Amino acid sequence: MERSEVYPHIASAAYPLATVMQTASVYLTMTVSLERYVAVCHPLRARSLCTYGRARIYVIVIVVFSFLYNIPRLWEGKIKSEWSPEYNTTIYCPVQSDFRDNEIYQTVYIHWLYLICMYLVPFLSLAVLNAHIYRQVSEVGH
Repeated sequence: MERSEVYPHIASAAYPLATVMQTASVYLTMTVSLERYVAVCHPLRARSLCTYGRARIYVIVIVVFSFLYNIPRLWEGKIKSEWSPEYNTTIYCPVQSDFRDNEIYQTVYIHWLYLICMYLVPFLSLAVLNAHIYRQVSEVGH
């Protein structure tokens, strides 16, 4: 297989993997903020709540959630092959699948679930947690 034939096939795996990593990154950031909130706003309980074992469980849950949430991405693309008389070879191109073109899938998963899971929940959580941290630090400083 030539190098130019490999790249389109890698794209069908790289895209879902990239979205898994993006999801995990967002939720790990949120978890770190939660840990900082507990450490700053509940310092007496932080030692019992923020442990290595719990952190490991949080990371495992986030990775599993990230994979499960992004499973549909595996079926969003397909490889289209066309004969090119100009180059006298078959050209492979990643294209959207019929599954990705489905209007219900686009509305529910790509628009609403992405909005909720990747923007609203993480950003609202970060805003609330960081506001509490800021308020606690401001009160202690005065």
